[in-house]
Amino acid sequence: MNDSFATRDTLRVGHQTYEIFNLRKLNEQYAIARLPGSLKILLENLLRYEDGKTVTRDDIEALAGWDAAAEPAVEIAFAALRRSPLAATEPVAAASPPHQEWSAL
Repeated sequence: MNDSFATRDTLRVGHQTYEIFNLRKLNEQYAIARLPGSLKILLENLLRYEDGKTVTRDDIEALAGWDAAAEPAVEIAFAALRRSPLAATEPVAAASPPHQEWSAL
């Protein structure tokens, strides 16, 4: 996975460590604070799955520079978390903790 915007970070909660993609780091380059919460979720997803093919730096820049008044010109990818059927019988562990920073941006 790529990390073109150097947003990959770790978050330690108790004894657990989680990989996160810190929107505050992207806010240094773009005005992420103005984005609605739903677009911040999509943006974090793009940062997480950036591979240079399915999700590119241009995709991230397009969403980070979103203009509510503009006509949509770019389609973006969204990778929903999927679990295998066997995992349904196992306890569910959160992939990452809730992003409290979303409301702070």
